[in-house]
Amino acid sequence: MTRKSENPEMVESSRGTQLALIGGGTESTVPPVARPLPVITTGQLEFVARCPGCGRHHRHVSLGVKHAPCGATYDLQSKRGRAA
Repeated sequence: MTRKSENPEMVESSRGTQLALIGGGTESTVPPVARPLPVITTGQLEFVARCPGCGRHHRHVSLGVKHAPCGATYDLQSKRGRAA
């Protein structure tokens, strides 16, 4: 078994030993992209997108990184990308 002093990436937690990401991150730290459909409601533009977490549709009032009611985090981006 590896000691923490030999491997600084191993971190002790309440659920046991887990691997901690030190700098850089991985693909799992980048939220998945969801492509929204614009919906015009009474006086307001909203965006509807299928959640990559639960598969249901969620509505949001702006683009960007969103936290859905189901707990998933994803990035709402239009098909053309972000404006510069």
